Amino acid sequence: DTGSGIDAKDRAVIFKEFHRLDGAAQSVRGLGLGLSIVQRIAAVLDHPVEVESIVGRGTLFSVSIPRRPQGVRSIEDRRPRPMGHDVSGTIVLVIDNERDIVEGTHLLLSGWGCQVITAESEQEALERLRDDDITPDLILADYHLTDTLGTATVRAIQNALGRDVPAIIITADRTAEITEEIAAMNLTVMRKPVRPAALRAAIYQMRESPVAAAE
Repeated sequence: DTGSGIDAKDRAVIFKEFHRLDGAAQSVRGLGLGLSIVQRIAAVLDHPVEVESIVGRGTLFSVSIPRRPQGVRSIEDRRPRPMGHDVSGTIVLVIDNERDIVEGTHLLLSGWGCQVITAESEQEALERLRDDDITPDLILADYHLTDTLGTATVRAIQNALGRDVPAIIITADRTAEITEEIAAMNLTVMRKPVRPAALRAAIYQMRESPVAAAE
């Protein structure tokens, strides 16, 4: 990378979810998820990621991969370590009227092995489910959509599918009225900003036990 380089004090934080350095945030579009996903995958494979950088000149990222000894046909003993809260294979419908959030969430969930369906409105969500002939295991919806509320959208999708698909409603609103509305529908609420680890745990719990709730 022949960019501006990374100062030594910033080399640890660049691997955090949704964290971008000031210069990168201004010059390149993104959500700060790429390096965190790379690091998680590398950790599962036990392939360390290293960083070398000179401010003003650029950065070198490297991945160390064990060399297979000559004559060895397989190394089955080097299996990836299992990750906690395995949500791979979960079909998740993501609904948010902000494209950047939809794309970022898609990238995050895909990195966990989920099958992701995205939509920016209730109508688009219903059309995607009808056209793809697929039923999600979980709905992840923002509370404030453009033309309706996330709770109403979830109810419309449940009615269309003929089953109470578990859902997580994401909102920054902490008022008692909204909390009670979501609880009355037996839905889960998560507050913004949502921590990826908390989201992953919630998806895992709801897949294993649909009545689970998260705060």
